[in-house]
Amino acid sequence: ALNKLQRRALRLRAYPARKIKMLVYTDIQGSPAYNRRRARKVGEKIVQFLKGEGVDPKQIEVVAMGERDPVIRSYSAEAKRKNRRVVFVYEEK
Repeated sequence: ALNKLQRRALRLRAYPARKIKMLVYTDIQGSPAYNRRRARKVGEKIVQFLKGEGVDPKQIEVVAMGERDPVIRSYSAEAKRKNRRVVFVYEEK
């Protein structure tokens, strides 16, 4: 995962005017409010990592999606792994 984030940091540093939305998803275990808080915390940690890699945090908007739009609607280990994800959406110029 770090290599992917480091590559993302390189791309963001190369285009400092570019803005992204970072959609952070959780699995479906827990209440919707809890999952949104958990997604927000994960997003904030990723922003801190990217900041440490030289990215301006103003380029990133964290959107805590929580348990919305699950890839797999199940409590299995595989479903939890696939549903916990971060999607980077680059804004159009």
